[in-house]
Amino acid sequence: MEGRSIGMAVRSFERLLFELDALLSPQCDKLLDTTVRHTARTQIVGILCSLYTSLYEAIMDPTNLYEDPASLIHYKPEQMKTMLGA
Repeated sequence: MEGRSIGMAVRSFERLLFELDALLSPQCDKLLDTTVRHTARTQIVGILCSLYTSLYEAIMDPTNLYEDPASLIHYKPEQMKTMLGA
C-alpha cells in the first residue's frame, strides 16, 4: 500500500482510538453488572491495542520499504496503551 494511503488510514484509526470512551460508554453503560462492564471495556481496549501494535510493526518493518515510517504512525504502541489506559 502506498505511504500516503497508509498515513491517512492510520490517522483515522488513531482518531477512533482517541474517541474510544465516547464510543464505548453508551454501549458499556447498558451492561448492569460493573464487573462485566469493566471486563468488556478492558478486552475491547486490549484488542484495539493489539491491532495498533501489529499495524505499527508492519509500518516500521524495513522490509516493507515505507519511506519515513515514523511520519506515517505517530505513537509507539506503549504510548497508545498508556493513553487508552490499557
